[in-house]
Amino acid sequence: MPILVAFRRAAGCGVAAILLATSGFSFAQQFRIGQGATLSLGSGTIEAGCRDVSVDGSLLVADGSLSGARNLAATGSLFGGSGTLAFSGNLDAAGALNPQAGTILSEDGCSSTATSINGAHTFHRFVGQTDSGRQLLFPAGLTQQINSRVELLGGTARLVVRSSATDALALLRLSASGSWLVNAIDLRDVGATEDSPFIAPQDPAVYGSIDLGNSPRLLGGDPIVVPVVVPTLSLKGLLLLLLAMAALAAFHARKLTPRKFDAT
Repeated sequence: MPILVAFRRAAGCGVAAILLATSGFSFAQQFRIGQGATLSLGSGTIEAGCRDVSVDGSLLVADGSLSGARNLAATGSLFGGSGTLAFSGNLDAAGALNPQAGTILSEDGCSSTATSINGAHTFHRFVGQTDSGRQLLFPAGLTQQINSRVELLGGTARLVVRSSATDALALLRLSASGSWLVNAIDLRDVGATEDSPFIAPQDPAVYGSIDLGNSPRLLGGDPIVVPVVVPTLSLKGLLLLLLAMAALAAFHARKLTPRKFDAT
């Protein structure tokens, strides 16, 4: 039988009430929602306590939040609602994540030194942040779709943003109406797609950041090419232009022809 866990605010107080039915939900060494099980956060909060979170059934974030996770993996259904899923390790939910209006947050914690995004995800709002200089690794050769907003934020130490393979480009695609916030990052081998808006297009120093290259349309704009406009001429005008060019060429040719002097 499926499990249904809902978090609801009890009337008149700030404590979340928990409704739990049947088995399929485990919270020992890892926080696991088994196949056939459903967990709805409602407006409540789960603190994972640095456990790995595994979703084989269904997780409905609604307007709640799940925080303190180490690794977050989903093979079932993961609905972002309007809440927040926060983790400090790796994310592997490409085939399961329905972002809705939710936030996916990679943050410091659980003694983690790096976050790896595994697979091509679609996010509503994606936030990668650190105060300790952690790495954020995007998969080489794949594109992460971001529908609303991307935030890449360092602190006392820069957020190190890299591709999973050196010199192999990983891409972000931000929707045309999307927004961004970039501060204190160390960037290499991660860029934005050609149909994405520029992300942090000014000089990297403006954002307290470093760009080590291979980062198209992300952290510093591409060179601006100014097109040369050639006026359109009528046939008569074109003939006159050709005659003028021929006359000018003949004039210069005469000037360059050596003169002969009679020595007698």
